[in-house]
Amino acid sequence: MKRLATIIVIGMALVLGPVARGQVNKTWTGNYSTKWADGRNWDSQGAPASGDHVYLQNPGAPTCQIDGGYEAQGGMIDLGHHEGCAARLEISGTSSLTVGNRFWIGTDTETGSGILDIKDEATVSISATTYLDVFKYGTINHSGGTLELPRTDEQVGIVVGGAYNLTSAGEQDLTSVLDLGSGGLAIGSASGQTSGGTFLQDNPEASVTAGKVYVAYHGSGTYTLKDGTLETGFLGVGGDADGTFTMEGGTLTITGTAANALEVGAYSYDGTFSITGGTCTVAGGVRIGTGNTPPIGTGTLEMGDGTAISIGGSLLFNPSAVFTVGDDPADSATITVTGTGTTTAFNIKSTSSANLSGLARLTLAIGTGTTVGIEVAGEDKGAVAAGWTDNFALDVLQLGTGEAFGCVRLQDNTDNQLSWQGTEALYVNTLKVLPRVALDMNGLHLYFKSGNGNDDGTPKRLYLGDANVDGLVGIADLSALADHYGSTNVGWLEADFNADRLVGIADLVAIADNYGCGSGGGGGESAAPGGGEEEDGGWTIPADLVHLECESLGTPTGYPNLTRYKVKLVVKDGYYENHKVVAQGFDGRFDGPMHQVWMYWAWLVPTPSLKYAQGLTAEQKERDSHILGGDEDHPILTYGAPKEDSDAPGPPGSLEGTGSWLAYSSTEDMAVAFEDRNDWENTVLGEELDLAHIVIPSGEEVTITGKGAWKYWNDDAETWVYGQCSVSLTVPPEE
Repeated sequence: MKRLATIIVIGMALVLGPVARGQVNKTWTGNYSTKWADGRNWDSQGAPASGDHVYLQNPGAPTCQIDGGYEAQGGMIDLGHHEGCAARLEISGTSSLTVGNRFWIGTDTETGSGILDIKDEATVSISATTYLDVFKYGTINHSGGTLELPRTDEQVGIVVGGAYNLTSAGEQDLTSVLDLGSGGLAIGSASGQTSGGTFLQDNPEASVTAGKVYVAYHGSGTYTLKDGTLETGFLGVGGDADGTFTMEGGTLTITGTAANALEVGAYSYDGTFSITGGTCTVAGGVRIGTGNTPPIGTGTLEMGDGTAISIGGSLLFNPSAVFTVGDDPADSATITVTGTGTTTAFNIKSTSSANLSGLARLTLAIGTGTTVGIEVAGEDKGAVAAGWTDNFALDVLQLGTGEAFGCVRLQDNTDNQLSWQGTEALYVNTLKVLPRVALDMNGLHLYFKSGNGNDDGTPKRLYLGDANVDGLVGIADLSALADHYGSTNVGWLEADFNADRLVGIADLVAIADNYGCGSGGGGGESAAPGGGEEEDGGWTIPADLVHLECESLGTPTGYPNLTRYKVKLVVKDGYYENHKVVAQGFDGRFDGPMHQVWMYWAWLVPTPSLKYAQGLTAEQKERDSHILGGDEDHPILTYGAPKEDSDAPGPPGSLEGTGSWLAYSSTEDMAVAFEDRNDWENTVLGEELDLAHIVIPSGEEVTITGKGAWKYWNDDAETWVYGQCSVSLTVPPEE
């Protein structure tokens, strides 16, 4: 009967199949050998299975080895994650370890430590829905093989609060891969602790791929790239603590296209990005420092001699930025900025030239297929040597890269000279302009010592009409215009001086107006160096011929926390009556929180964005907020008007444009041009031009910067003469 019972039990087992096995806690003892695969080395017989919780933290146990091509499995793994033990796990050969849940290595106290060695062609695969924590006293030595945690989201997959060494195996450079898919790699502390972390990459065959990399995550962190490749969509250095990214070699590729694809010291702690070798490419933008006022964290960009960074988006130096190049005055570095997807390719918001001393050793190459801006930040001292001293001067400015033929526009959107009043200027030692690259001077001044056509090293100003960039408007420039007259898709070297990509009558006028300007010549543009004055027709044209004023219109009914202001463009006292000067328009920016914006006499303005304002499509209304016609009693909410080039009358290059800006946001560059009538008595323009209304929340302010357009009637020539000058205003004004 016993034999029959045995047969029945076996038969039932065959029919029912294997019995389900629940999670088992497995603790490494190493009593028989160092082999993971030997079941006798675990406290409960049998090597761990896929769902088991594996503990490698038994004090005194030997190193655990996975080798011989063995395919090990585990659920959760604790490696040395216990006080009083030092544990080590080594995976070598073609063996593998598959982890179905979280993986913890080491502790945050000295009494417990864990080390993971990945060698040869071994593979560690961790579930894409979990994470790996390397605590303060945890270490990963990765000299070959693959560690993969291929998350499909952007959540942090690996936190290194201890050390991750992605290095060569002695003198052997083995293929070593760290792959996090779209997930993040964080160098800092693990699990909310405050310890720091280090990541060392020093193997030409090593590659790291991650959706995002954070250097300083809860705790301080450092990433040192000496060799191999790092590819990520975002790199943040300095976040919840101080962080440092040091690049001595290898290849860093940041694929993200956001404006802050590389962000250094952008929050409350310091961040440093230091490059002394290797290749660095950023598809998006780079932000150095924080925009906080006053700055809290410092962002530092350090470039060694001969290094280069390629930026697809924009480069921004915020108020807390620090920028240095090398240690020797002869050292130099190069930054190429394309400016894709941005209106400002190179932006300076710092007020400290000393903090950006690296500019004096920098070659800045601006290459673009669109129109992008470059901020001028220096005090306009004229073409004198003092202009290059502690004044945000660049060593080399190259317009164009030979790959794209766009337009670079000078702009003065930030007051970088707090102790000086006036329009700022750009100073460079060497100015290089490549063919078919347009330059929009925008009424600003650019000074250089050496250019395309003259490298004598003496201070010069670039005048409209100086096609060969030699500091003098002369016969060579007239020849360039003659050679290209009527040509399209051209730039400064081909004699396009108003950046309309066409060589025509306006460019001839520019040469005629400035012929002889430069070395041995006089005259120039409407604003003299340093904000001086110039003579015209027997009377003086001041540099501040028009300016901005505002008038409070009180609080809108039912909105006690809002205040309405009228913004006006006003002619300097006496010039309206004596010289028939009228305020004509505005070209610039309104920056700050605004609830509503509208404009007087909009129905008289012949710019397309306004004359078609009553027939907007739904798509146009979704684009952004724009100025529309209205008056004090009938304000119009600021929603969409089409952005189009102006066809308003006036000379080429006069201040006419789209009439658009965003409400409750920083503006886009905008322009307002009013109806132009060659009739002094009946013109709609006058001594004061009611430009716009803005509604501002209590405690906030709006900064207005740009150019004010004016014109006056010349009786002898029986025509209008046009000009412009820099204007700025903060609303509400200081008491």
